[in-house]
Amino acid sequence: MDTVSAVIIALLTIAVIAIATFLAVSTLRDTAETTETLFTVNAVNQTLTSVDEVGEYVNATLRNCKATTNEILNETNFLIPASNYTTGQCQIRFTSGAAAVYNTTNWKWSGTYTYNSPQVNQISGNLTIGVVNFVKQAPTFFTLLGVVVLILIIAIVIIAVTRFESGGMSIGAGRSSGSSDLI
Repeated sequence: MDTVSAVIIALLTIAVIAIATFLAVSTLRDTAETTETLFTVNAVNQTLTSVDEVGEYVNATLRNCKATTNEILNETNFLIPASNYTTGQCQIRFTSGAAAVYNTTNWKWSGTYTYNSPQVNQISGNLTIGVVNFVKQAPTFFTLLGVVVLILIIAIVIIAVTRFESGGMSIGAGRSSGSSDLI
């Protein structure tokens, strides 16, 4: 019985450690995302092609990218008035109803944009991938666990039978065969 209780305690301990690890990594990810340093890039005359109402991205691949426009020039280096465009999330858009002469033309954008490091998301991503891979391997894991439990049950039965046999021999101790206590 001591073996069974030790196994149950070990499984409970492993479960508590797994839950604590998951909570710690989730907290670490959330904290890192709120306290991470922003990277800043200054750009001068970055070419944006065929800017229209849909817009063009200063950089579409960056996480949490935000742009600030200093100035925008057209192809002939003429300053485009700010009323002809909007800036947001690293995207520059032609403003509907503005001077049509600037619509679907190439622009030279100057300004700054900030973004967050993409590696922070890997903390939770690696944990998620680990859990998914474990679940894929679960049948193998549970088969091995079943074999281990079966071996433990056999060992417990052998120990119990051995104790019962040695205990059964000591029940009649002190009596000799052939003696008669009734006379």
